[in-house]
Amino acid sequence: MFFQKKASLIYLLLLTLTTIAQAQIGIGTTTPANSAKLDITSTNKGFLPPRMTYIQRNAIAAPVAGLQVWCTNCGTSGEPQVYNGVRWTNMIGGTASESLPNPPTSPVAKIGSTKASISFSAPANNGSSVITSYTVSASPGGASATGNISPIIVSGLTNGVSYTFTVVANNAIGSSAPSVTSNAIIPNCGAYNNSGTYLVFGCYNLGVTTTVDPLIGANQTSALYGDYYQWGRKTDGHEKQNSDTVKTQAVNNEATSPSRVIGKFIISSADWISVQNPSLWGDGSGGTNLNPGKATNDPCPAGFKVPSVSQWGSIFKGNTTSGAPGTAITNTWTWTGSGYAVGLGLYLPATGFRNGNNGTYGQAGLGHFWSSTNNPVVSTESILLIFNAVDVNPSYNVPRIHGATIRCVAE
Repeated sequence: MFFQKKASLIYLLLLTLTTIAQAQIGIGTTTPANSAKLDITSTNKGFLPPRMTYIQRNAIAAPVAGLQVWCTNCGTSGEPQVYNGVRWTNMIGGTASESLPNPPTSPVAKIGSTKASISFSAPANNGSSVITSYTVSASPGGASATGNISPIIVSGLTNGVSYTFTVVANNAIGSSAPSVTSNAIIPNCGAYNNSGTYLVFGCYNLGVTTTVDPLIGANQTSALYGDYYQWGRKTDGHEKQNSDTVKTQAVNNEATSPSRVIGKFIISSADWISVQNPSLWGDGSGGTNLNPGKATNDPCPAGFKVPSVSQWGSIFKGNTTSGAPGTAITNTWTWTGSGYAVGLGLYLPATGFRNGNNGTYGQAGLGHFWSSTNNPVVSTESILLIFNAVDVNPSYNVPRIHGATIRCVAE
């Protein structure tokens, strides 16, 4: 008897389910429309489809044509969307659904001091939503920067460490996948020459001991001027701005000269040395070899030397008509009020100079930087990079008796 009752209940349940499956379903109505399998009727409530983010929507496995959702972060305030069998589209207007942009392309990193400039190309597909910004990230360390256009400068890097960079595009939906990795660069003080090679310079003039960032305006004071060398002399104390003066010329160089000139600034109407020696910082060629190696009396530390006139000229960009050897289109020369910021990696202060005729200091606001190159015509002269707020000349001839600053360049 028990088993007969159980069988009857199962039969009735199956019959009920079959009837429901074959019937129309009405919610809020007892007479659903003949063409509707499900008819929801209400005058004070709506139909609420599944709500999900763009990422959650894209995570639906094998969506079927006709599947509907509300994408909460598509468009400006969310959108009803339907899958048409190929892609998600907006139910209003039938346009393609907004999505993440493609990654930017062709990232190229250029060197600065504690920073880098990364250029890139915008992606061809912005995800049908305007790209609002780009974000560049450094590896290692994760330093990043966001901007609207290429290039973007990333700061906070460590000089001497190798970095690569990736770029993402951002729109209303979110961020693209990262771009391919850029070239590797090592931040350092310096500037690009007109062949596209980065010349590493010292961060400071010889004689400067500070560790402050010279590219920050508040640090660009006379503390960055450094020492004032007479061309061809070693570091012996004569280069200090307030060193004693002496009117006796050196016989050869400090190594064999009378002690009365050691550590003293030699004043004269001619050269500081009685017999001219163009090889003391240069190679003695009188200017025919514009990029000599390190010479006998070169005061720069190991691995660095006094720049040649060719090297100064190769990073030059300015408004002078003074016959610069070359123009570097990769550097900007920006007058800061106290000197020039060259590109992203070099600050050259307007140091003034020490007059070799009387030993006095003057011309603050005018930059004087020795090269290792000699005047091929006048035996007592060598060549300076000289500048002020309106003019830059990397090949200016002056007597070697004068005291000027030195910014060393890597050999």
